[in-house]
Amino acid sequence: MPLLHDTKAVMYFLISFYLQLTAVLFACVFATDTMRRLATLRIAYICAAMIASIAGIVGYFQLVPGADLLLLNGRARGTFKDPNVFGPFLVLPLLFLIQATLSRGLRVRYVIPGIVILIGLFLSFSRGAWGHFLASVLVMIAFMFATAPTQRFRARVVAVSAAAAIGGVAILALLMSLGNVQDMFAQRASLVQSYDGGATGRFATQASSLLGLLDHPIGYGPEQFAKIFGQAPHNTYINSFAAYGWLGGLMYLALALITAVMGFRATLVRTPWQPYLIAVYSAYLGLAVESLIIDTDHWRHYFLLLGLLWSLMAVTKKAQSPTHERRDVPLGASTVPA
Repeated sequence: MPLLHDTKAVMYFLISFYLQLTAVLFACVFATDTMRRLATLRIAYICAAMIASIAGIVGYFQLVPGADLLLLNGRARGTFKDPNVFGPFLVLPLLFLIQATLSRGLRVRYVIPGIVILIGLFLSFSRGAWGHFLASVLVMIAFMFATAPTQRFRARVVAVSAAAAIGGVAILALLMSLGNVQDMFAQRASLVQSYDGGATGRFATQASSLLGLLDHPIGYGPEQFAKIFGQAPHNTYINSFAAYGWLGGLMYLALALITAVMGFRATLVRTPWQPYLIAVYSAYLGLAVESLIIDTDHWRHYFLLLGLLWSLMAVTKKAQSPTHERRDVPLGASTVPA
């Protein structure tokens, strides 16, 4: 209320409200006719990621005139405003393709899109996106191994994972042989960049903001953090306290923790949509961790993941009801979408 005169603050609040409604919408959409709608989402998301990745590759290697529009600071951003959003957007479709490869073997319709999207992810040169992808893949493989119905399927997961990892490293090594890629990688590979450390770096700013928030129970207000500290918070959890106050920050943190705990329980339940749930939960968990180093509160695909998770958790709980017609389908090749 004290910031109704601030156009940017009002717009920030309205965008937040809109995105929160999209999460509810997605939760409702996938709560019925779940399998068919999930299959549609999977195909559409992979196609969207392919288009964005091809745009990023074209931009990075300057394959057409005007390709600079697809870059930001020498990094691929594809059809997105920022490489740091472009990279994480590609994680879930990559997980879908890796999951299908682990279950059904190396097939062209999985390998080619997977390679294209992986290259797009790499050329974003987003450290957060790289870490998000690696963490999500490891979580997904662990869930697939733990919930596998047979020892044979477990052995397949391990063998194909190793082969895929070798192939991925070979592709990245090939990209690294290109001079401009190697130079950008060397610049971005450091865990701490020049703007991270020091008295005016992001970490020092975050520490100062936390101390200041002790005196501001209603927060600083939307879009006020940068005005006070000279830079964005680069931490979604800190920003939730700064923008929405103690109550809003606690609610956001509670939402993330409850989603993580309930999602974990739901992924262990044998249902026809279990493979989808494993992939979505793995992507969400990686994004929740990445939120510690970047502002994800206005990323549309974050709210897609959130809505999907709550929808699948709800239908999973319904499937466990004694009055519900049970369909115990093992997590084998037959349950993973083709």
